[in-house]
Amino acid sequence: MTCQLLLIAAFTLNAVAAPLDWPAITSETKPWAYHWWLGSAVDKDNLTRELTRYRDAGLGGVHIIPIYGAKGAESRYIEYLSPRWMEMLRHTVTEANRLGLGVDMTTGSGWCFGGPTVATNDANITTKDGVTTRLTMRVKRAAPGGEGWMINPFYADAMQRYLQRFTEAFAKYDGPKPRAMYHDSYEYNCNWSPNLPAEFEKHRGYKLPVAELFGAQENARLKADYRETISDMMVEQVWPTWVKWCRDHGFLTRNQAHGSPANILDLYALADIPETEMFHTDRDKFISKFASSAAHVTGKKLVAAETGTWLNEHFNETLAELKVLADDLFRSGVNHIIYHGCCYSPDEAPWPGWLFYASTEMNPRNAIWRDAPALNQYITRCQSVLQDGQPDNDVLLYWPIYDLWHDAKGLEQKLTVHKREWFHDQPISAVAKKLWGRGYSFDYISDRQLTTLTGKHTIVVPPNKHMPATTKRALETLAAAGCTVLYEGKLPDESLREPLVDIPGLQFIRRAVADGRYYFIANQGDKAVDAFVPLATQFVSVALMDPMTGRIGLGRHKNGAVRLQLAPGQSIIVRTFTTKIIIQPWPYEEPGKIAIHIKGPWQVKFIAGGPELPPPFRTDKLASWTAQGGEAERFAGTALYSTTFDAPVGKGTWLLDLGEVCHSARVRVNGNDCGTLIMPPYRVRVEQLKPTGNVLEVEVTNLSANRLRDLDRHKVQWRIFHDINFVNIHYKSFDASQWPIRPSGLLGPVVIREAK
Repeated sequence: MTCQLLLIAAFTLNAVAAPLDWPAITSETKPWAYHWWLGSAVDKDNLTRELTRYRDAGLGGVHIIPIYGAKGAESRYIEYLSPRWMEMLRHTVTEANRLGLGVDMTTGSGWCFGGPTVATNDANITTKDGVTTRLTMRVKRAAPGGEGWMINPFYADAMQRYLQRFTEAFAKYDGPKPRAMYHDSYEYNCNWSPNLPAEFEKHRGYKLPVAELFGAQENARLKADYRETISDMMVEQVWPTWVKWCRDHGFLTRNQAHGSPANILDLYALADIPETEMFHTDRDKFISKFASSAAHVTGKKLVAAETGTWLNEHFNETLAELKVLADDLFRSGVNHIIYHGCCYSPDEAPWPGWLFYASTEMNPRNAIWRDAPALNQYITRCQSVLQDGQPDNDVLLYWPIYDLWHDAKGLEQKLTVHKREWFHDQPISAVAKKLWGRGYSFDYISDRQLTTLTGKHTIVVPPNKHMPATTKRALETLAAAGCTVLYEGKLPDESLREPLVDIPGLQFIRRAVADGRYYFIANQGDKAVDAFVPLATQFVSVALMDPMTGRIGLGRHKNGAVRLQLAPGQSIIVRTFTTKIIIQPWPYEEPGKIAIHIKGPWQVKFIAGGPELPPPFRTDKLASWTAQGGEAERFAGTALYSTTFDAPVGKGTWLLDLGEVCHSARVRVNGNDCGTLIMPPYRVRVEQLKPTGNVLEVEVTNLSANRLRDLDRHKVQWRIFHDINFVNIHYKSFDASQWPIRPSGLLGPVVIREAK
């Protein structure tokens, strides 16, 4: 008997890419993770062990960020960029290369850029009159050797002098280099730089009236000129200095442009890998599309995302929640997930090890790590598709940033992912929502990008009042060259819309390839979809590709619509072809009349986790294993549920539904691996059951929340970190002692149904 979760060997994940195979798997198609070095107190043996575990779980790379240290480990601290630190970097990159992993690093410690070499004249400053200045922010969460002022983000000379420290460190470095340098989102308080008056006059053509700028009388035009100048300085001088330095030294660049007062479309576009983020409840696809739009318009392959920052309270995050978050990012144009993240921890550190306060703890000490490979493989398959071919968006949506800049209130404007009035209070927001809701795929485009645009496009211009003359001329030139330019937010021709969004819950993103298209389609609604779903693009054949299982099959289609079956939260890859293809058909789920309720009795044995393995038990009624009390109540890990059952019909295909699972499960029937399930519906396909004595085994892994709760109830001092130490999701003092006990294990009901 076999369980059909994976296709035959011709379509396995690691096969050579073929027309009906998944695209080639690389380290960049796999998810990466932020890798915090607390106090940089790392050693070679533990680094190799950690990297090997990451590789084995399906990660593709790590991003080194040195930060504050753990208490009690001070003697092991390594000063940032010291010869010993560079030796640890050499070891990490060398071992990562051996293991097939990539490595990125921050051009600094903590965030944002800054440190001990930043003189007061180069530091970020605020002023109320252009004369009296105040130094504002030091590097947040700095590592030993990284403490100091943040640099002035508007001042190119400050960036040039700041990078000299890295030039000297890498001049003596003889190891393999990291893939990329990274800059985190802008958290600067800065409204002035020493060269601002000169740059203002050069860019705007008149002297900066400082008294008027900081005076009581509000002047929208002057504020707009100030903001445009700040943007020009960042886009033309400061960050190109960093990009050039990186390229001269053999590094790519990753940059989170959000939070900046500059035009973030232009700032994202400077990086080789623009990076966005979704933070806790700040999950706005219209904001994340700024990073992907910059990449698409300027021809960048990768769009990264900081993924899992404050997804839920510590050790309460599920793999299912991470999967849904990844789907949100994929639909926004992201194709390079970087978990936030995995904190380096030596093996000798007691559980839960060294931790970072604002992350989903994607590390080997968290119970969910056991089944994380299933999520990682899902993301890998999705990203192999989303990095293939070319983006296939039909519309360019102009961003009228000059309307935003013409605001008489305040001074600098921070375009953050957390407070989004800068977008949603502008007319572009309503136009973007209308385009999205009607099924038009689009990218944003800036004034600079419009002036260099070539080819034929459909360009939608939202209502605006302050479009520059250069942009008006660019649009006129593009219209004369055959582009369709629609003003006042007018919607494009209906032929460009994707009708699949008319089915409630379905969301999509498309990629174009030589002989067809890829659709990533997710059911984000609360109802199952079983329908023929219409597609806007023409095709002759269509294949369905399940990124969760790897299964591929020929889909049913008629009149330009393909049949899809998607439960809430599920996703699928639809691969269309302009020619006829012949492969085995897609196995649609068609439940038959026979249903067998598997009632047990169940043997339950704890097989992995801690702090101790609870004693085994037998039960006739499935319920949370915490009901056993004692060790089971505080246990985080895996229990094996086993039972036998009879099947009145031995031939054909069956659908095994586990019911409620807390929170992931590996399934075997008669010794055959049926795969790993990380989210509802916890259902697998099974073939050819025996008439009697079928053996069902389910390894269920819970969350680590109950174990952490127990530590705090017993007042164990596991929060041993300097600086912010450890806080909860609301940035308050962390205490898990009053948490309710989280249900754990196989709760059922378990039913197996005949499939037609």
